[in-house]
Amino acid sequence: MNPLLASLLAAGVGAGYGVWLRRTLNQLRYRTPDEHHQPPPGPRRWIIPTTAAAAGLLAHSAATSATPWLYLSLLPLLATGPALAAIDHDVMRLPNRILGPTALASLAGILTATIVLQQPTTAVQALLGAVLAGSVFYLTNRITHGGIGMGDVKLATLIGTTIAPSASPSSSPPSSPAPSPPGPSTPSGTHAEPSPTAPGSWPACSARVCSLHSCGRLARSGTRL
Repeated sequence: MNPLLASLLAAGVGAGYGVWLRRTLNQLRYRTPDEHHQPPPGPRRWIIPTTAAAAGLLAHSAATSATPWLYLSLLPLLATGPALAAIDHDVMRLPNRILGPTALASLAGILTATIVLQQPTTAVQALLGAVLAGSVFYLTNRITHGGIGMGDVKLATLIGTTIAPSASPSSSPPSSPAPSPPGPSTPSGTHAEPSPTAPGSWPACSARVCSLHSCGRLARSGTRL
C-alpha cells in the first residue's frame, strides 16, 4: 500500500479511537480514595490528535520499512500510551493494571516478529533495549531519591523493549549501494551486511526512549487541555 494512503487511513482510525478513549477515560475509576480531592483532569482534547498522529506515523514507518513486522510490538503502546499519559498527568501515577497487559501484548508482538522473520536478533535487540532504558531510568530513580517513580522506570523499559528492534539498521528500507570491487576481507561477489545490532543504532534507540518518555513528564507542568 502507498505509504501516504496508509498514513491517512491509520490517522483516521486513530482519531476515531481517540474519541472513544477520551470518553472511556472520563468514566474510568482509577483514582484512589486519597486522590478524589484533586481537581478534575480537564477535557483532555489532546488525546484525539495524539492518537491520530501516532497511528499515522506508525503506519508510515511500517509501510516504508523492509521489515514491517517489527512494528507490531508498538501497537499495544499506541493503544494504551495516551491513557497512561492522561492518568499520569492527572494523578502522577501509572497503573499496573494497564502497564501489565500492555507489556504482555508487546512481548507477544516481539515474539511473533521473531518467528515470522526468523531473526533471533529481534528478541536480542528487544532485550538490550529493555536493559538500556530500564537501567538509565532506574539509576535516575535512585540518584534523585524517587524523583522519577518506579512507574516511569517500568514505562521506559517497555518503550525501550518495543522500539529497539525497529531502531536497528535492518528495519530500514534496503539501499542500493554502488558496486565495488571485492576487498581482501570479503569473498568475491559478496558484500558485508550491516549488523542489526550495530552500535550506531543504540544511541538512536536511547534518544527515542528519552524523547518519548520526556513528553509525558513535561505534560505534568503544562496547561490542562
